[in-house]
Amino acid sequence: MLDILIRSGWIADGTGNPRYPADVAIEGDRIVDVGRLDGAIARQEIDAQGKIVSPGFVDAHSHSDWSLFANPTAESTIRQGVTTEVVGNCGESFAPFTELARTHLTDRLALYGYDGPITWSTFGDYLEVIRQMCTSANLAWFVGHNTMRVASGVSGATATEDQLRAMERFVADAMDAGALGMSTGLEYGAGREAQTPEIVRLARVVGSRDGYYASHIRNRDAHLQAAVDEFLSIAREGGTRAELSHLNVRHNTGAAEGAWQRAVDTVERERRRGLNVLIDTTPFLDGLGMMAGILPAWLLEPGPESATQQMRDPAVRKRCATTATATGASSIAVSGTACGCRAAPSFPSSAAETFSRLPS
Repeated sequence: MLDILIRSGWIADGTGNPRYPADVAIEGDRIVDVGRLDGAIARQEIDAQGKIVSPGFVDAHSHSDWSLFANPTAESTIRQGVTTEVVGNCGESFAPFTELARTHLTDRLALYGYDGPITWSTFGDYLEVIRQMCTSANLAWFVGHNTMRVASGVSGATATEDQLRAMERFVADAMDAGALGMSTGLEYGAGREAQTPEIVRLARVVGSRDGYYASHIRNRDAHLQAAVDEFLSIAREGGTRAELSHLNVRHNTGAAEGAWQRAVDTVERERRRGLNVLIDTTPFLDGLGMMAGILPAWLLEPGPESATQQMRDPAVRKRCATTATATGASSIAVSGTACGCRAAPSFPSSAAETFSRLPS
């Protein structure tokens, strides 16, 4: 006897073939038959008449790992049919962990509802902790470059040779534990000041293991093309497969006329030349990111407490606005805050106007 029999649904099997009517037989956690199963009986039957029956959806770029400790069931995605999520994106993962990263990771975990102990150190330890939590979704992982920079003690643009070797070990250990490869978040956080040769060196470790390099690229505004070119050069020199994260065609960003089309054309040209590279995108009219991404490095360098105090000074806010505008952050819509609090009503604005509205 079957465990579950889904009857009379329209099968959309993910191959690109037209949908077709069929039944689906399940035993344990495996689909054992698909077709007209008129004589089959099961402990549970589901009438799917008039409904689509399909494999679970794959979210190729997710951040559900940020909130898994507080929300392991991840119902906001699983109830939409997403059963596999690729996480550890944009340079951020919660491993590897060292004492140098304690404040960084503790604060980020608390931001997403977890104030418990950090019981892992290596990426493999971390994956085992997640496995024991019995999450709803299947998870595929990247190790985050920003996290590795913090864990190895890098501050600023230049990593020492010892720090580079530490990060190389972090990448190798993570991939040996099952990571797909490495992600970067070059528009914010610890990754923003990282130089291209540093990333290439780590990408070579990824490439030596036939892994993926995924990137939230350095700029998606006035300097979009340079950021795309940098991404592709890292993939080529590192010998990796590559994924350009959330390349969304947006307007009013400060990008030159036709820049988005040129970015896509550039990636397509590299594919024709043999580079294994793909793009993912999101269905938003505007980009989505962290407000801190437009704050200049000189403000963030001393730490968040110092930055908060400095931002109370109108002269500092004016300087920030000038820097943000010069680097291409031309249009911003504020719709929420990183702490999860309700923000003021959304308003589209220039970077200068955004800083001018901040309270003293």
